[in-house]
Amino acid sequence: MKNYYSFSKSKTPVHYPDGNKFFPVGIAKFGLSGLMLLSSFVLTNRLAAQTTHTVCASGCDFITIQSAINAASPADVIQVSAGNYSGNVTVNKALDIRGANYGINPNTSTRLDESDLNGSFTIVGGLNGVTIDGFRIANSSGNGITLGNSTGSGLINIAIRNNLLENITAGGIVESVANGFTNLTIANNRIDGFGLTANSTAILLYHSGTKTNVNITGNYVRAAETFSAVPSGARGIQLSDAVVGGSISNNTIENVGGAGGDGAFWAILSANGQSNLTIDGNIINNSGGDGIHIWPNSTNPSINVTISNNSINNVGLLGSKNFGRAIYVWSSSSPITNLTISNNTINQDVTPAYAFSLIDLRYRANVNNGPTNVTGNTINLSGTPISDGGNNGLVIRGASGVVNVNDNIFSSLVGANVIPFAVGVLTNVLGVPGAPNIAFQGTLNLKGNFLSGVDGLVTYSTVDEQISGITNNMNINVENNHFGGVTNKAIHSASGTNAINAICNWFGSTDVDFIADNLLAGNIAVTGFLTNGSDNDLTAAGFQPTPGSCEFTWLGNNGTNWNDLGNQKTLVYPNPSNGSFTVLVESTQAYELAKFQLIDISGRIVEQQNETLQNGSTAIQFSRPLNAGTYILEIHTKDGRFKPVQVVIY
Repeated sequence: MKNYYSFSKSKTPVHYPDGNKFFPVGIAKFGLSGLMLLSSFVLTNRLAAQTTHTVCASGCDFITIQSAINAASPADVIQVSAGNYSGNVTVNKALDIRGANYGINPNTSTRLDESDLNGSFTIVGGLNGVTIDGFRIANSSGNGITLGNSTGSGLINIAIRNNLLENITAGGIVESVANGFTNLTIANNRIDGFGLTANSTAILLYHSGTKTNVNITGNYVRAAETFSAVPSGARGIQLSDAVVGGSISNNTIENVGGAGGDGAFWAILSANGQSNLTIDGNIINNSGGDGIHIWPNSTNPSINVTISNNSINNVGLLGSKNFGRAIYVWSSSSPITNLTISNNTINQDVTPAYAFSLIDLRYRANVNNGPTNVTGNTINLSGTPISDGGNNGLVIRGASGVVNVNDNIFSSLVGANVIPFAVGVLTNVLGVPGAPNIAFQGTLNLKGNFLSGVDGLVTYSTVDEQISGITNNMNINVENNHFGGVTNKAIHSASGTNAINAICNWFGSTDVDFIADNLLAGNIAVTGFLTNGSDNDLTAAGFQPTPGSCEFTWLGNNGTNWNDLGNQKTLVYPNPSNGSFTVLVESTQAYELAKFQLIDISGRIVEQQNETLQNGSTAIQFSRPLNAGTYILEIHTKDGRFKPVQVVIY
């Protein structure tokens, strides 16, 4: 119903037979300027009136979709009834094009008879406001829906919704515009059977030009009914080149990445720069290559990217070492900043696959990377791996900045079987492509993780391990983690590197000598260990140790004879202390310029002094007021020897 206005003194509306109302408006009230503005409003309102053009085999305004489009004005509606239509349709004006199943999601609802198009839609560049909703597009000789053209302007306010695309020769919904998008929605479509042309993609947005506020959500993508039938190189969703804001969310992607093509396979890809992008709630089943693949380029960095709540099941099915990660984020030039990988579930059968690393983070040096947060993820390995292994939970390489790995689960246990060739968290393997010598550099904090049965052959050594790191320019802190079911090393650090700080972890045993001799290797500073492996909060992700279960029986620095520093005893006076106090250390050996670090129960260094350790008595004065409790006085010598001594302040 439309409302119209006239200029009179009457306030009573006039009702027309078509149901429209005519409202008189007094000139005296508006004045001359009001009359001019209102006249403009009336003209604009009448020009913007929307007309619906119907399409069907007989009895409608038109019998073809294209003829209706040609006759329509911008903002009109094209209503296409159920039936069979053929030909390639060109949309060259802003229109709302509706099939018989307009508004009906093919993935969740029962569809009515379809508006079948044996052909394709192409939206030309430069348009603002196009909707294609409720069609079935089948047996196209090329793409199903093409967005823009290579010579046209960008597109604004485009919505592709509730369409069923089947047996598409090339890609499903494909961009061909050189000048980007603003406000693009691709939602609730079903693309089932595509990619007979090699290297085709179900949803492909890849040309140059900024893509602002692009949302790809609720779609179902499947290249073929079984993975063995997937066409050469068929891929899932690609949103690339200067992405600014948007999401890839709640999509299901199955059976993509067939053998052949150009060798690059993925379920979800965002390349060449992205900021404020969320990849959330997607389900990925059976990818020949990677699950989710992210990288910036030399001009567009990766900023504020969140990968969360995704379920990724079986990647790397083609057995390629270069494409077999569940989540892969890397850079060869620009920084990766504010990256969050959280609450994802990754299930990997390693029997048919080469899962090189299930979460693989590769950072470029000489740029400001980080922080990165890897939190609340669950990684489960099963099956029997191929002989050269490579089934790692999390791999971190390059100049990462700060990486926080908290409350994750890394598991390779199936019943009583442990998967060999598996590493829970691995650092300092070869760096990013183009810079193979960039080893891990930065700060890595691992806290509250649950690692079970994750032992494996590390590529640069022969030591099986769960957590590994070997560079001098690094700081690794390992706190409150659960290492259960370990058949070899829990923590390994190569000699000659910065010490890994291990604080209150559960090693599957309360036997201090067994832990030191069998579960730790290399330069590790152990400040307390847990005596209880129970998870105190079974509803929370990862591992939450039982309060009070951290025992300060010191293991020291693995690889150093515990008696190398002789025998030490301590005396604290005055005790209780009113502020400053002195620790008297009695030693049977002397060392010049030893470092004395006083550490609290959380592992924090509260004060440090440099003194000569005497053969006899050495008085170390501390001036910082401290709360009553147990502290550790760590004694470090210039030649790398280490000894922890318990200090109790009353």
